[in-house]
Amino acid sequence: MDAGTFGHEGSDFFIPMSPNERFEEALGQGEKIHDNYRRYAENFVSIPWCLMNHHMSCFAQWTEETRKQYLGYLQTPLAGRHFMMGDQISYHPGWQQGAFSSAHHALGELQKRVTIDSGPTI
Repeated sequence: MDAGTFGHEGSDFFIPMSPNERFEEALGQGEKIHDNYRRYAENFVSIPWCLMNHHMSCFAQWTEETRKQYLGYLQTPLAGRHFMMGDQISYHPGWQQGAFSSAHHALGELQKRVTIDSGPTI
């Protein structure tokens, strides 16, 4: 299972806690939803990404304004041949779905160019 926080409110709550305190909080929250949740939780990893050196976040946080301004530009191949792909260049940054949809978009654009350049097929 994976869980994450979005925005400072959730992060600020967990950051000052020790890893064991975070684990206990996660178990308590899980028990509110599932009986015996604690019984099935064997291991725990907690990473406060904002405290990692050279890593201010783990994914892009587009606003509607920045998405409108830059996403189309980033999806346009540089010099008509260099495609960028990745979760950061999608509507779902931070998720595998974003990486897949970004790759799908780039491959679709590449296919259009290959089809136009090579002409009709028999």
